[in-house]
Amino acid sequence: MSGAGMDGAWRELRAAATRRAGGGAPAGCPRGRTPRRRLAPGDSLRSTSAALLLLALAAAGSGCGYRFAVGGTGLAEGVHSVYVPVFANRSSEPEAGAIFSQALAEGLAREGRAAGPLAPARIEGEVLSLIASPAATTKTGRGVGIYQLSGVVRLRVVREGSEICRREVSGTEDFLPAQNLLELDASRRRAVRRLAERMMVSAQRELCPPL
Repeated sequence: MSGAGMDGAWRELRAAATRRAGGGAPAGCPRGRTPRRRLAPGDSLRSTSAALLLLALAAAGSGCGYRFAVGGTGLAEGVHSVYVPVFANRSSEPEAGAIFSQALAEGLAREGRAAGPLAPARIEGEVLSLIASPAATTKTGRGVGIYQLSGVVRLRVVREGSEICRREVSGTEDFLPAQNLLELDASRRRAVRRLAERMMVSAQRELCPPL
């Protein structure tokens, strides 16, 4: 191909690339911009009505029997507040039932969902297990470097004597060893409270998961 032919082909390629980059704008419009349609007098009102209709449909579609709020509490439809009695304790930790139920009740209170004993709905719980075990050794390989606490709790949302939903949650929390048994016991009990707070905050967000 001659030099003139190559120059012509190069100009054609550049022109095609320019047309693609401009998005294929119609004649009379600057490249890279699309023409604006002038709104008729009723267009703004119709656009607002359509947006409101879409919002209403979205809200109706999300109402599948359970209430969810970002960072909030997921309760069954019609349940606005609940009472939290002391949980049953199946673990070897003497105060686990009271600690976990208190953590859940305080979380619900922050969301404005806590109620007294006469409320028609309640959350019943069982601390199924709470076990502390060595998780890592020291740098020298002798002795325990860190302990890990593992817990499992079962929750039931009950309204007027009927179970609405049930959920089982689990979690872990680390705690450090101590110089003596008394300090180790105190470290473990602090870990129990931290674990209870984290697990109950997580649980209350979706107490009744969608079916």
